[in-house]
Amino acid sequence: MKGKLFKKLAAIALTGAMVVTLAACGGGGSGDAAVDGSAAPVDIGSTETPTTSGEKKVLKIPHVETTDSHTQDSLEKFKAAVEEQTNGGLEIQIYPNSELGDEVTILQGMETGTIEMGCLSLPTFETVLDQKYSLFALPFLYDSPEAFVEAEAGPLGDLCGQWIEDDGYVVLGWMFDGSRNFGNNVRPINTPDDCQGIKIRSMDSEVYIQMFKLLGFNPTPMGFSDIYTAVQTGVVDGNDNPPILFYTANFAEVHKYYSLTGHVYSMSTNVIKKEVFDDLPAEYQTILLECGKKYLQDDHNAGTIEMEQEYVDLIAEEGVEVNEVSPENKALFAEKEVPLYTQFKEKVGEDVFEEFEAAVGKELA
Repeated sequence: MKGKLFKKLAAIALTGAMVVTLAACGGGGSGDAAVDGSAAPVDIGSTETPTTSGEKKVLKIPHVETTDSHTQDSLEKFKAAVEEQTNGGLEIQIYPNSELGDEVTILQGMETGTIEMGCLSLPTFETVLDQKYSLFALPFLYDSPEAFVEAEAGPLGDLCGQWIEDDGYVVLGWMFDGSRNFGNNVRPINTPDDCQGIKIRSMDSEVYIQMFKLLGFNPTPMGFSDIYTAVQTGVVDGNDNPPILFYTANFAEVHKYYSLTGHVYSMSTNVIKKEVFDDLPAEYQTILLECGKKYLQDDHNAGTIEMEQEYVDLIAEEGVEVNEVSPENKALFAEKEVPLYTQFKEKVGEDVFEEFEAAVGKELA
């Protein structure tokens, strides 16, 4: 089909782009996590080999998306750049398609030391580590993807990065996963009334479960890898995911409708266990941070924003009925979610919630 051909051509083009940009890992920042002040800066664009010698270190980084996904593309560019700049001293092993388990299993593996790195949505940290991470999945926080990405690279990312570091991890990059929209097999969704009674897959996250209940959905928590079969067999009627992920996971094959609600701007992070990071040579730490910021944040996020409409069009070409949701109707969805802010303010505590509000830049509850 036309969509499948697009994916193949896109993969070829991205592979070529990786070769062209490989040496340009560059950049002046040190990423979202601090490096020991003794670390000597490395020119990421240079071909000079770091001076530190030693045995090769293997770092596993699993994720739940497909090999066709934008996340996989970004990780492959990151892998190639890191391995070249460390002259093979670091080997990055990417495990897509939930090969090492769902996101909760991945983070649990990082907690126990069997996995060094992970590409994870923030509600996963809520499930495994602390309820406060649920705040980053609250709906209708920003008016546009551009505003969200700006905050993600600024105060919002700074706050979450500090929390994550306190919990024993170092952030290598913040990924904008896209604008989450509702796909289902019952009816187009234009207002909250259209959500009533629809069985929707939810991430295993209290904020998502409560968000969907307030709209009238019947949420069922399950891992990402189970969505396709669950929709195909009628266990659930649909799911919410951004256009790029919805298309590359082949969800268009099993959904009739895709409604552009944009209720959440989805945020993931690439992290490395802090004790693993601290055990690396300073030069390698710098390379990981710089290449992470370039490939797993800046380039990835710009690409996501640019490609979203293209993938909405591809979803429609697969035969899915796509409908826009007017600003007036989006306001109706947002009104339904007001109690969610108050609920989670009580759950995480007033001080934590006010800290989050300051990072978002507006009062929520």
